[in-house]
Amino acid sequence: MTLKEAIGREELLFSDGGMGTELQKLGLEINSCGDLWCLTHPDRVAQVHRMYADAGSSLVSTNTFSCNRFALEKHGIADKQAEMARAGARIAKEVMAGRGWVLGSVGPCGEMLEPVGTAKPEELRASLRIQIGALLEGGADAILLETMSALDEVALALEVAQEMNAPFVIVTGAFDPTKSGPRTMMGARPEQLAKVAAEGGANVVGANCGRLSQESEFLLLLERMHAASDLPLMLQPNAGQPDAQDDKIVYHCGPEALASLLGPLVKHVKILGGCCGSTPAHICAMKERFKPQA
Repeated sequence: MTLKEAIGREELLFSDGGMGTELQKLGLEINSCGDLWCLTHPDRVAQVHRMYADAGSSLVSTNTFSCNRFALEKHGIADKQAEMARAGARIAKEVMAGRGWVLGSVGPCGEMLEPVGTAKPEELRASLRIQIGALLEGGADAILLETMSALDEVALALEVAQEMNAPFVIVTGAFDPTKSGPRTMMGARPEQLAKVAAEGGANVVGANCGRLSQESEFLLLLERMHAASDLPLMLQPNAGQPDAQDDKIVYHCGPEALASLLGPLVKHVKILGGCCGSTPAHICAMKERFKPQA
């Protein structure tokens, strides 16, 4: 079954949860390049994918969130971009063989495009071609444009995904609470992201990460997205907001608490999972709580 066929069925699909926070438990240093582990520690990356698959995730995201030229140049490894993206997809593909689908993770480049910022559109386009192309070569079943904030970057990334013949594309934004409702760091509203996603040929739109934490906030976000397009919705919230304790980042929303929070929202989404701080135990709790009744 293709991912497009699976989305067309009635069943709720479960994605994975946090990748970076799980790799940190396995030794990844904070502020280091986690994507590089696709080359240096592929066994540990595969271990995280396997734990999520065992917990019930039928969709796992590659460990390639920051695999773009702008981020990799800061670590002096931009020349490894294609190799890392390709490896990330292959690692996940091997784990998910016969178990589900692989989402090729593409995060924001970390810079603002001209004229607001200094990043040139043609430079971002070139970076996206390498990243998305390598993810597809490695076997990704879909491209996941995640944690997005700027609409111009989303539109450009969608153009490249279509150019590279991505078979399936998902767009998710990172939203924070404001007096006027959820908005991204760059001020984009949920309905604006949904409209750009639909017009750009995306198959699913939604939200991940961000600072939303209340049921009412998530409900408003999903309602506004649904009003702006007919695309299926995806939701991957953090496991609460993090605190620093003894040089560690701690998330306080446990598996059962997160599953309980999401309960009233399930009927609005097609894909459910977690983001920063969420673990295989969180996915297991969701799967157990929302599995179809016999």
